[in-house]
Amino acid sequence: MIAALLAGALLATLGLQLLLTLAFALVVRRRLRRPPGLAQPAPAAEVVLCLRGADPSLADALIALAGQTYPGSWRLLVVVDSLQDPAWLLAQHTIARLEAARELAYGAGHEINNPLANIATRAQSLLLDERDAERRRRLAAIVDQSFRARDMIGGLMLFARPPKPAPDDADVDALLAAAAGAVAAVAEARGVRC
Repeated sequence: MIAALLAGALLATLGLQLLLTLAFALVVRRRLRRPPGLAQPAPAAEVVLCLRGADPSLADALIALAGQTYPGSWRLLVVVDSLQDPAWLLAQHTIARLEAARELAYGAGHEINNPLANIATRAQSLLLDERDAERRRRLAAIVDQSFRARDMIGGLMLFARPPKPAPDDADVDALLAAAAGAVAAVAEARGVRC
């Protein structure tokens, strides 16, 4: 009885969230008649850093700059008075460290991902036929931890080689209709109106 009430309350909450989401989307749609996007490819960009002396936050600023995404190609130009300037040495060191970290992350991620996929696949296949509850629990833990490690490695590989952003137009009505359709049957079966 309590479970049915909780399930009904949960579906009512989901229905309310869906309605609020639809209302928000309609407001946004009215304000933005056309989704923002690039009508043409983004122009190439150059970031020019004119440096003198090693600022304590220079390395952090370069790391943050390297993490930015831009839909077009870009390059960093570092301008200093002298190649002996501490800013040049720090910038050169930080950029080399970032490149090495990216290559290491990509290579390690690629090398670890293949055996990890084999471990997860083998554990899943053993789990299908296993009857002993304790062994099932252990195999399920192996599968779960394999997927967890895969997700972490995916993050490393994204850091190493981030995808280029690809802005595109979206049909908000179709997206919202699909979301409403996904929960409509369950909501209706439970007596919740959306």
